[in-house]
Amino acid sequence: MASINATWDVFGADGFMNQDKLARKRIELEISRHQLKKAMAFSEASVQSIYKNIVSLQNQLLILEARIPTVTKTIDTVLENYLDGKTRFNDYKLALDDYIQTRLMFENFTAEHAQQKLQLAKVIGIEDFPGENFEHIVTRVKGK
Repeated sequence: MASINATWDVFGADGFMNQDKLARKRIELEISRHQLKKAMAFSEASVQSIYKNIVSLQNQLLILEARIPTVTKTIDTVLENYLDGKTRFNDYKLALDDYIQTRLMFENFTAEHAQQKLQLAKVIGIEDFPGENFEHIVTRVKGK
């Protein structure tokens, strides 16, 4: 008669009674890895989206910056013509509305541009902009 000497760990790292815990930990590890990949993909997409928005705002600011002298000259010309009696008040009001709207858009886009830069810095984990000091970018409001 032949006999085989075999032993199995019942408890311990490779124990028979510990297999469920190991399987559960393995599944938790895979879930954690999947969540990490998902978070990394979300962060990358967020950075790309914010960056594209910053570039778009910069382009819009360039257009508005070039438009401000034009609307300023237009309002000056229309005001002169109105004072000389060559145009109606309605024309002056339209030119003034256009000037105000352009300046308002420029200021709003400037603020949005700064907010997007701050958001990008927050997402990528830097405290200050490279080459720029935040205190020099933002202007103080009088009285504050």
